[in-house]
Amino acid sequence: MFKVFPAQLTWDKQKVPIFDDWKNIATDNQVQIRKWQDQLVGKLTFFGVPCGSVNDIFVLDIDTKLDPTTGKNGWDSIREHNLQIPDTFSQKTLNGGSHFFFRYPKDG
Repeated sequence: MFKVFPAQLTWDKQKVPIFDDWKNIATDNQVQIRKWQDQLVGKLTFFGVPCGSVNDIFVLDIDTKLDPTTGKNGWDSIREHNLQIPDTFSQKTLNGGSHFFFRYPKDG
């Protein structure tokens, strides 16, 4: 199981940690996770998953929003540079983008 931290979705769809020290409190302890669920009713929207060596993952986040300076989105840039994304676990984001999950490299 991954270490997680409590987070919330703001009125403008920003995903933010509930606690400032989210990097230090991320845990996979089921008792603590249940406590957060009980204590943060009405505030807790989801659990965030820290990337990097703490969970041995990194995530490629491809946005569909247009960059105001280039007029391109993340997928346009991928195609422009003839890049291929390896087969891996992925998910759609709230804004229509994509997250692609990979094992964190041992050399960081």
